[in-house]
Amino acid sequence: MKKTCLLDLPVYPEDRDVACGTTIISSTYMKERDNLKSPGELKEFVSRWRNVWLLDGDYDTLRDEEKLLVDNEIPHEAVYAQLLNKSRDDIDLDDPNVKIMMNIAIPAALLRAFMVGNKWGVGTDLAMVRLYLDPFPELNDAMRNGNGDPRPATCKKIMDE
Repeated sequence: MKKTCLLDLPVYPEDRDVACGTTIISSTYMKERDNLKSPGELKEFVSRWRNVWLLDGDYDTLRDEEKLLVDNEIPHEAVYAQLLNKSRDDIDLDDPNVKIMMNIAIPAALLRAFMVGNKWGVGTDLAMVRLYLDPFPELNDAMRNGNGDPRPATCKKIMDE
């Protein structure tokens, strides 16, 4: 499995030079997450956003709940029920479904982008660019001046299906 970068997500800013103040990626993720209406929609959401759990490392380095998310082999009904009750303060943090729900509520990659953006006073999109795109020299010119779809052809084919 190839290393995942920002361009593998289902949404990203069109132009990295104006991404300083934008939060397109995190806002889209949270809006879609908050609008889930059924376990079936949760399954589609996890499938659509699966690469957000791969941004920080290879599949082999993921925690068990992250691997289940990437493979979309989670108990969708139980996790959806936990998502509906995520603001409770009496949840069992040792429950595997709660661990999966927490990874859906705020994936580590988005949390890291929030922290970087907050530290440097920029939007989470620029933080995501710096964390998950800039380390790839072959994509150095991606997302500059709105030059079209910078995803590699393999990503385009998979994501546009």
